[in-house]
Amino acid sequence: MPPEIRQAAREHTQAAIDALVGCLTSKKENIRILAAEALLNRAWGKPTEHVQTEVTVGGTMDYSKLSDEEVHALEAIVAKAAITSPGKETERKALEAADEKELNSEIQDAEVIEKKEEIEITKTEDSSSKLP
Repeated sequence: MPPEIRQAAREHTQAAIDALVGCLTSKKENIRILAAEALLNRAWGKPTEHVQTEVTVGGTMDYSKLSDEEVHALEAIVAKAAITSPGKETERKALEAADEKELNSEIQDAEVIEKKEEIEITKTEDSSSKLP
């Protein structure tokens, strides 16, 4: 909000408070309650909300009750948490490195097997050429 508008509104603070105080004697109960809440919130701040939640770690969830959008949102949250959690980046890099090392090892094994097969073929061809 632009500062000049904020300043103009602040110049009417006392009139606004007087209007709210005047509403405290209204014949309509809902008006009195709203005015009282507005005055109390401005004087003391809004009351804090206490939210009680239950978290089950390692529990199961019935995903069949979720919509496709909810499943995608949950997957995105889990993926982001896996990447951005403290220590998870190092863990992810370690897993990637281990996967790469395993893949390289498999490639080397395949190359060794291929070389052995080439040697066997060469031996077979050599021994075939020596036959009468």
